[in-house]
Amino acid sequence: MINRRNPLKADRIGLLIKTGGLCRILRLRSPDFVTVLSDPVASFSGMEVLEALIANRRRANVCDAEELALLAQLAEANEGDDREFIVIDIARALHIADATASVRLHEAQTLMLVPRVFAAGRSGDLSRTKLSIVASAVRALTGRVAPSAVPELLQRFEAAVLPRAISETPGELRRRVQKIIARLAPETLAEAERDAAARRGVTAWAESAQAFLEFRLTADGAETVMTAVDAHAAKRPDVDGQSDERTVDQRRADALVEICNRALHGSDCTELPMQQGRRPAVNVTVSLSALLGADGPGELAGFGPISADLARELAFDPTARWTGCVVDAEGRLIHRGSTSYRPPTAMREYVLTRDGVCAMPGCLRTARRCDLDHVHDWHLGGLTDADNLQPLCRRHHHAKHDAGWQPERLEDGSTEWLSPTGRVYRKPATTLPIDTTAHDLDPPPF
Repeated sequence: MINRRNPLKADRIGLLIKTGGLCRILRLRSPDFVTVLSDPVASFSGMEVLEALIANRRRANVCDAEELALLAQLAEANEGDDREFIVIDIARALHIADATASVRLHEAQTLMLVPRVFAAGRSGDLSRTKLSIVASAVRALTGRVAPSAVPELLQRFEAAVLPRAISETPGELRRRVQKIIARLAPETLAEAERDAAARRGVTAWAESAQAFLEFRLTADGAETVMTAVDAHAAKRPDVDGQSDERTVDQRRADALVEICNRALHGSDCTELPMQQGRRPAVNVTVSLSALLGADGPGELAGFGPISADLARELAFDPTARWTGCVVDAEGRLIHRGSTSYRPPTAMREYVLTRDGVCAMPGCLRTARRCDLDHVHDWHLGGLTDADNLQPLCRRHHHAKHDAGWQPERLEDGSTEWLSPTGRVYRKPATTLPIDTTAHDLDPPPF
């Protein structure tokens, strides 16, 4: 049984197992953890469950560190130009985004420079999040000092980081690491600020019915954005005599959308760059039956399904422009071919609407921000036909032409890709809202 006055230390706990009504803990000094709980945890006391949580977390930390070790091995074997394209193979194999694979590959290689910290990860003491914080700090240190000074600097850094990193939260570790960097290499602060400016960017993704925007800005840039959003959100006009009941966060979100909406439709919109030959726009696909009031999801380009109510609201917006297209009973567009290299406008619109996103498995970049590529190259006899056209973001366009990724579009609309390492990945066909108008109409009175 567990001694509740003197619980076992975390570094000696392997796994809690319930057998024959008795609880016992396997004391493991190696990272070779065993199986999961054999009985439901509901029968355990609070302390026993906590000990099991500690054991499982340590086991997860070990697995994460082993993955980083394997990634470091791949990074070492694929230096130079091959590195960018091995990232794509890793991303497809692990079913993660290219950017995530690239970050993990860089982190793995960086952590090899601090073997004591990495050893703490392999023993289960440090989580992946903490290892990522350390990797970021190591890059900041090693990238801004003379190479001859790096070994001693990293030894001092490791000594300062360990062992407090084991018991700290990630937030505490991140703040302390920043102070360590400022103490060990104060001359790097200005350069770190320049690097932060170089890495600025905006990304978007969707989860269920909600979408997320992530802004990576300099400190002064973030303050500018928040000041503008707060100033706009501070206006709380009465609507039809009723007070504004929105929360502060809701007003901020609405303010940001309104500011951007004005930028798209205001007097300066003519200066915006073209996307696939058209002005930037929010693109929604909705069936005729849904427009007429039936249920059935619409499709918001780049994000996925939306409710019929929201699709109708966007479709009937005064600034909306409509483009008609014909969809078969399985949600696939009907198209025509062309004899020229550049696809005509109608075909371009068809392909962009049909696929919605980049044709590479795992990539969700909106098709209208991609290149239109011939699946089978034009100069090798490929046709300018919708079946031979696909949207590819710039990274995956280069992967196809420069690294030997080979796509094949199948009859069901899906695309199979053969990677340079011989693995096959599949991108399913995008399905669009299916029109049910014919089913909703009353039969003729005869």
